[in-house]
Amino acid sequence: MDDNQVRDRLPADVRNNPAPMARPIEVNERDILMGEYLMPLIVENWSSKIYPPYGHDIFQMRPDMINLFSNNMPFYGRTDKNPHYHICHFDEYCRNFKYHSVNEESLRMRLFPHTLKDKVREWLDSLPSGSITTWIDLFQKFTLNTFLLSK
Repeated sequence: MDDNQVRDRLPADVRNNPAPMARPIEVNERDILMGEYLMPLIVENWSSKIYPPYGHDIFQMRPDMINLFSNNMPFYGRTDKNPHYHICHFDEYCRNFKYHSVNEESLRMRLFPHTLKDKVREWLDSLPSGSITTWIDLFQKFTLNTFLLSK
């Protein structure tokens, strides 16, 4: 069964909202023990990104590909570095990798965060859960953020 058939079988409210936000849990702070404050909460999907599917059932991104992007094109968000150049350089690297029936947007969205370091990566991880769903979203938020940081 392909993705469209599965999607058509879902209720309309789930089809129209593929990533429902978790409902906040109300907790009375007086009922929490001191040790529980030290234990991190387990969050199911805290990522700011919702990745589109690869489009190919058995595709897996190789660790050496992630290392290539992470090690060869780090972006720290310094004011002397041009974020537009980083995007162009990243896009140029991505064009070297073509996989039959694999969604290029999905590859870009998964690889781009590995190029970000320090404060820029912290910024990306601090965005609201599920706030980035397309490569254009990621591109626009990245360029706006790095432009504001450079001022």
